[in-house]
Amino acid sequence: MRPPLLPTVVGLLVGAGTLPAQQFTSASGYTFGIPIGDTRDFVTTPSWIGISWEGRWSLTPHVTAGAGLTFQDFYSASFKTTNFASGAATGQQVRDLVAANLMATARFYPLPQASNRPYLALGAGGAYSGQYFQLGLSQINRDDITPAIAPELGLETPVLDGIDAVFSLRYTLPARTNHHIGGGPRSFQYLTFGIAFAER
Repeated sequence: MRPPLLPTVVGLLVGAGTLPAQQFTSASGYTFGIPIGDTRDFVTTPSWIGISWEGRWSLTPHVTAGAGLTFQDFYSASFKTTNFASGAATGQQVRDLVAANLMATARFYPLPQASNRPYLALGAGGAYSGQYFQLGLSQINRDDITPAIAPELGLETPVLDGIDAVFSLRYTLPARTNHHIGGGPRSFQYLTFGIAFAER
C-alpha cells in the first residue's frame, strides 16, 4: 500500500529544511608570477600583472570544492642579439605570454576550526597560452589550449567580520604541446604568489 501523498511531501520538505547548508565562499585577488622551465626560456622577467577568482562550497569541515579563474601576463622588451639556426639578428624585441586558466578546484583544511587555517589545494582544467614575439618589424603569434593541473598551498586568516585574507603559493603545470613559437614540445609553467580576500 502506498503512503498518502500529502504527508509524504510534507515530511520531505521538513526533512530538507533540516539539512546543513553548504557555505559558499567567493575570493578575488592579485597574483605575482615567476616564470620557470619553458616559460623562463621565452620570457625571463617576472609578471606583475595577475588576477584570480575562485568560488567554492564547503562539503565537510575539512574539504571544499569549486571552480577558479586566473590570468597572468609575462612581458619583456629589450634591444639585443638573438641567435637562430639560420644566423643572428639584432634589434628591438618584444616577448609577451598571456596565461589564463579555468579549473575545478578542491581544498583540504587540516585544522578547520583554527583562526589561521592552512590548506592544501589542487586545480585541474584547461590552460590557455597566447605567445607574441616581435623582432624589428617581424611579428609572430601562437595560441594554444591544453589540460593543466595546479597544486597550491596557502593560509587563510580573518581580517574583518566575514572576510578572510588568503595567502597562496601555486604551481601551474600545463601539458606539453608542439603548438608554440620555435616548435618542439613545451609546457609554459610558472609559480604565482597570491593575496586574495574571501567573503563568507
